[in-house]
Amino acid sequence: MKIDHNSFKVNTESEDSRYYVKKGDQDYIDDDNNYRAEKDGDIVCAKAVKNKLTKSVRNTNVKDYSFFIRTTPNRTVYNPFQKHTIEKNIPTNYIDHVCKKQTVFTQVSASAFNKYLDFLRNGSTKKLQDIQREIK
Repeated sequence: MKIDHNSFKVNTESEDSRYYVKKGDQDYIDDDNNYRAEKDGDIVCAKAVKNKLTKSVRNTNVKDYSFFIRTTPNRTVYNPFQKHTIEKNIPTNYIDHVCKKQTVFTQVSASAFNKYLDFLRNGSTKKLQDIQREIK
């Protein structure tokens, strides 16, 4: 039996991924009035990544997209409109402070993702509190 190795490769820079940014950092505005970027980068606040299945996997119950928003390592929602949203009073050791990233992408539900996109459009901090409750 011959194995097609190309069917197992995952393309990380895919046209199927969608990158969302705050107002002012956008490359373009999509049909839903969301601020979008062409490529992944430091300014990206949220992303929707299309789930890829290999040719051998045939499952119709799989969701089309996985949703991610930018958070701090302790899962506090990132606010790109404020300069100092990273929590400074978290007790960490030197290695954690120097080596770990200050923000990471956390997988969330579709409803939390949509609330975060609404927050990126209008900047309402009330939405951040709702999202925070939903992801904890």
